[in-house]
Amino acid sequence: MKLKLAQTQSDFFRIVRIRTAVFVEEQHVDIKIEQDAQDDTALHWLVEDDDGQAIACCRGLAEGDVLQIGRVAVLKPVRGRHVGRFLMLGLEQDPALKPFSRLRVHAQIQVEGFYASLGYRTVSAPFEEAGILHVTMEKQR
Repeated sequence: MKLKLAQTQSDFFRIVRIRTAVFVEEQHVDIKIEQDAQDDTALHWLVEDDDGQAIACCRGLAEGDVLQIGRVAVLKPVRGRHVGRFLMLGLEQDPALKPFSRLRVHAQIQVEGFYASLGYRTVSAPFEEAGILHVTMEKQR
C-alpha cells in the first residue's frame, strides 16, 4: 500500500468516488452534506493498493493548532485488512502535520474502539452528525 497527500484533480476525483461509495451509497448520507466547500481548502490523503487502485481516503481541516480529520473512508472490499490503520498512522508521519499539536476526529460510534486503539481519547458525549451517532476524539502529537 501507498499513502500520499492528494495533489491533483485526478486524485480528488478518486477520493470523491471512495467517499460516495462509503458515505452516500452505503450509509445513505445526502451527497449535499458529504461534499462541501471545505473540500477546497482541506488537505486530502489517498491510499492506493499495490496495483495503484484508490482504496481509502481522508481529509484534514486546520483549526488553529488542531487538525480536524474527517471523511475517513475505506472501500468495503478491503476492510479488515488494516487499511484504516495504515491511513491514520501514515498521515501522522506526513510533514504537512508539523504545525498541529493535536488531531481530532468525529468518530462514528461503531469505530470508536478503532480510534482508541490508535491513541485517540473520547472527549465528548455522543452526538448526531449526518444522521449517524458520533463522538469527538482527540490525540496529542
